[in-house]
Amino acid sequence: MARIAIDGAAGSGKTTLGKSLGEKLGYIFLDAGTLYRAVTWEMLNIELETYDTMSLGMAVEEMRLNVSYENDQLHLTINGKPIPDDLHNDMINETVSVIAAYPTVRKVVRGVQTEVAQRDKVILAGRDIGTIVMPDADLKLFLQVSLEERANRRFNAMLQQYPNLTKDEVLENLRRRDEQDITRRESPLRLADDAVAIATDGMDAEQTLNHVMAHIQKHKILEK
Repeated sequence: MARIAIDGAAGSGKTTLGKSLGEKLGYIFLDAGTLYRAVTWEMLNIELETYDTMSLGMAVEEMRLNVSYENDQLHLTINGKPIPDDLHNDMINETVSVIAAYPTVRKVVRGVQTEVAQRDKVILAGRDIGTIVMPDADLKLFLQVSLEERANRRFNAMLQQYPNLTKDEVLENLRRRDEQDITRRESPLRLADDAVAIATDGMDAEQTLNHVMAHIQKHKILEK
């Protein structure tokens, strides 16, 4: 069973790499960010306050978060409702790190991840995949990208949809999320001891994919 873990900070390119690598290798791909954003969307949808830990915990425990694949395409529902494609609006962007830090939320999401991780040929991406969710992955990648580079990438990707957005706003949002991800008590972002760190400043998506593929082929990782 071949499994790949991809970790890294917000905006480091985990999703882009995971999707491209999945297509290249014929693996299914699951991004933890999508799951946490979906839960955040549901919490906002039912108008729960992020500081109401008791109500939020009860809602999450009763939540039916379901992931399925049809022709290797991801289908995600919460309590039978399909999740919208766009989970990157301002409210979700501002709230997702707070919601994701709750142990109850992480327990629910981790259960879904663990179930998917039992499949053959799977790529999981997130903040704690190589350290907590899939510590026995055949390959662990950790994307290292400077804050400035990540802010530039995200700003350019979002500018068309949000024309009033400023680069400083994106930079501050990422800085705040980094602090929350690194310092949280539950499953903080960190480099696994046996992970391959990849610095991608100055590299585009195709160069990053080629770099990872070269590493896989050189070390015959997925043949073991």
